[in-house]
Amino acid sequence: MKSDPPPRLKFILPLGIFLASFLWFCHHAAPAMAPLDSAELSAAGATLGIAHSPGYPLYVLAGNLFGSAIPLGNWALRMNLFSAFCASAALALLACLLAAAPPAHPGPRSSAQGAEAGPLAAVAGAAALFFSPAFQKQAVVAEVFTLQLALMGALFLILKALLSASPPEMDTKRATGASIVPGLRTGARRVYLLALLFGLACGNQHTIVLLLPGLAAALAVWLKRVPSGGRARVLGAGAAFGLLGVLVYVFVFLRAQAPPLLNWEEPGTWERFWGLLTRARYGTAALAQGAGAVGWSAQTFQRAAGFYASLIAEDAGWTGLCLAAAGAWAAWRRDRAFAAATFLAWLFSGPFFFILAKTSPGPNARMVMERFLPLSAFFMAYWFGAFFGAAGRYKAGWVLLAAVLFWRHPAPADARSDFLDYDYTRNILRTLPRGSFLLLDRADEAEFGMAYLQYAENRRPDLRWADCNAGVTPSLYGKDYYRLWGKPRLERRQEVESALAASHPGGVYYASLEENLVKLHRRRDGYLLRVEKGTAATETPGFPWEEVYSLRWKFPLPYRGAIQLSSHCELLAKHYLERKLLEKAEGHFRGLAAASRAPDYWWGWIAGQYFTAGRLQEAEAGFKKALGYAESAAAYSNLGVIHERRGDAEGAERMYRKAFSIEPGYAQAYYNLATSCWRRRDWKCSVWGFEKAAGLNPTHPDAARFLAAARARLSNP
Repeated sequence: MKSDPPPRLKFILPLGIFLASFLWFCHHAAPAMAPLDSAELSAAGATLGIAHSPGYPLYVLAGNLFGSAIPLGNWALRMNLFSAFCASAALALLACLLAAAPPAHPGPRSSAQGAEAGPLAAVAGAAALFFSPAFQKQAVVAEVFTLQLALMGALFLILKALLSASPPEMDTKRATGASIVPGLRTGARRVYLLALLFGLACGNQHTIVLLLPGLAAALAVWLKRVPSGGRARVLGAGAAFGLLGVLVYVFVFLRAQAPPLLNWEEPGTWERFWGLLTRARYGTAALAQGAGAVGWSAQTFQRAAGFYASLIAEDAGWTGLCLAAAGAWAAWRRDRAFAAATFLAWLFSGPFFFILAKTSPGPNARMVMERFLPLSAFFMAYWFGAFFGAAGRYKAGWVLLAAVLFWRHPAPADARSDFLDYDYTRNILRTLPRGSFLLLDRADEAEFGMAYLQYAENRRPDLRWADCNAGVTPSLYGKDYYRLWGKPRLERRQEVESALAASHPGGVYYASLEENLVKLHRRRDGYLLRVEKGTAATETPGFPWEEVYSLRWKFPLPYRGAIQLSSHCELLAKHYLERKLLEKAEGHFRGLAAASRAPDYWWGWIAGQYFTAGRLQEAEAGFKKALGYAESAAAYSNLGVIHERRGDAEGAERMYRKAFSIEPGYAQAYYNLATSCWRRRDWKCSVWGFEKAAGLNPTHPDAARFLAAARARLSNP
C-alpha cells in the first residue's frame, strides 16, 4: 500500500519555504513603480482599473484585495509585495508537488527511501526555481507572471492528486451511468476544481492556454479509467466550471461602464470589449503591435528556437539543464501520465511560445521575452527536484544539492534602489506649470508612470493629459481612432492637436522623442516640448533643470534603465544646445555616451547635434570618438563633410573613399563625393559618384537629378 507523505512534507516544509522566500522577496522588492508594465498594473490594482489587453481582471481584483488588506506604503510597493507573495506561493506549491511524488519502484524499501527523498526533492525543486534569475526579477516588481506561476502550481497539484488516486469505479447495479456514484465523485470534483481554476487563470494571463495540451493529455488518461457512462457528464460539468471561471472577464465590461480612471481602450461596448479580450490591436498571437507582420520561414523558426535555447541555458545553467533532463527521465519512470503532462506543458509554454512569437535575439526582445521564461523555469525546477527525489541515498543527495547550488547560484535580483522610472516621471510633473495639458507620445513607461502618479498617488490633479495612442486615457481623436493606422492616424492627430493647442488656456506640452510627427511650432523645455502659441518663438533662458530634476540609479543598469538614463541626458543636452549653452550640453552628452549601451551610435548622434549647431571642432571630435568604438561608413562620410566645410577638398575625398571602402553599399558617401567633385568641376568623378548613389538608392531625392546635370556638363564642358 502507498502511504501518505508525513505531515512535515504536506504542510510544514512548504510553509517554511513560503515564509523564508516571502521575507527574502519583501526585502529585495522595488520600493516604488518599476519599469515596463509595473506602473500601469499598480495603478490598475489601486483603482480597480482596466489594464492593457486583455485587461487582467483576476490580477487587478486579487492585487486590489491584497493591497487593501496590507496598507503599507504606496500602492506600487503593495503591488510589488503582491508579486512577492505569489512567487512564494508558487515555490510552496512546487514543493508540495515534489513532496507528494510516489517512489519510482513501489515496495517496502522504496517507501522508506521515498520518505527520505521527499524533503530533498521539495527543497531541490524550490531552490532551483528560487535561484532562477528570470523568476527572481518577476518576484520583486508588479507583474502578472508570479500569479500565473502560483496558479500553474495549483493546477498541477490538483492534476497530480487526480492521477494518483485509486481508479474510480462504479457500482455494478448502476453501471448505466445514470448518475455519478461515490467512487467517481471525488475524482469528478477534482476535475471541476481544475476546470474552474483554469478558467480563472485565463483572467490573469492568456499564456495559461499553452498548458492545455499537457492538461488535456493527463485528463484523457484519467478518463480512460472512468466507466463510459460517467465520462460525458464529467466533461460537460467540467466545461461549465471552466466557463464559470472565464466569466471573471465580465468585471472588465461592467467596470468600463463606470468608467474607471484607467480604462484601456474604453471597452464599454461589446465590440471594443471583444477587441480588448482578443488583443485585436496587437494581433491575437503577437506580443506587440507590428510583431505579426514578420513572416514564417525556416530562418524565423531557427532564430526563435535558438533564442529560447540560449535564454533557458543561461537561466538554468548547463549543470541545471543536465540534471533537469535526468529528472525528467526519472519522472517518466515514476508516473508516465503526469510526466507527459509536464513535458507537453513545458514544450508549448516554452519553445513553441517563442516560435509563435517569432522572436529574434536582441536586447529589446530579451527584455520582453525574459518575463515569460519563468513558465519554463517552473518545469525545469520540477524535473531538477525529481532528479534528487530519485537520487537514492539521503545524505549523499543533500551533499550533491549543496554542491550544485553553491556552484550555480546567481546573484539575487535586488530592486531596493530602483527609483529610476519613478523619479523620471516625477521630473515630467516638475516641468509642467499649473493648468497645463500634456500629450504623451513616448514608450509605455511615460504613459504608465503618469497614470500611476495621478490616479494612484493623486499627484498634480491640476494637470490634464492624454495618451496619443489612446490606450491609457480615453481617446481625444474620436471612437474610430482605434482602427486608424499610418497616415490617416497622423492626419487625425494633426487636426485634433492643433485645435487643442489653440484652445487650451494653459500651456500645452509634449513628452515625445518624435519631434516631427505633428507639425506644430514647439520648443524644448527640459524633458518636454512646449507648444509656442505666438507667431514668434518665446526666447527663454536655459533654466537649470539639472538642479530641479532628481534621478536615482545604480550601476550596472538594466537594458531599460540604460534607455531611461540615456533619454534624460539626451533631452537635457538638446535643451541646452538649442540655447547655445554648450558647456552644459557637453556634460549631458558625456553622460549620454557613458549610460548608453551603444556608445558608437550615440557619439555619432552627439557629433551630428554639434554639426547642426555649427560647432565643427566638437563635431569632428565626436565622430572620431565614435570611430574609436567601431568602424562606421556614416562617421567617415560626415568627417568628409566637415573637411569640405573647412575647404580641405583632398581630406574630404579621402574620408568619402574610406567610407565606401568599408561599406560599399553606403550610397550617401558616393553622393557626397560626387558633390565635392562637382564643386571642383571634375565632371567625370561627379558622374561616377551620382551613378553609384542613384544605383544603390533609387529613392535618393537628388542623386538622379544631379546625375543628369553632371552628364550634360561632361558632354558640354
